[in-house]
Amino acid sequence: MPESCKTCPIKRYLHYGWVEYICGVTGEQIADKGRRPDCPLKLMEGKEVEP
Repeated sequence: MPESCKTCPIKRYLHYGWVEYICGVTGEQIADKGRRPDCPLKLMEGKEVEP
């Protein structure tokens, strides 16, 4: 998976005023930088997924 929530292909758009994107797995707001510490998806070397 990508190293950043913002480039993750499974993020979902949500419009409740201030939240724009949520994690497609946890349902939580995505991280502004990097990945959320509670991300259940594991990084695999050489296995990046392109959006």
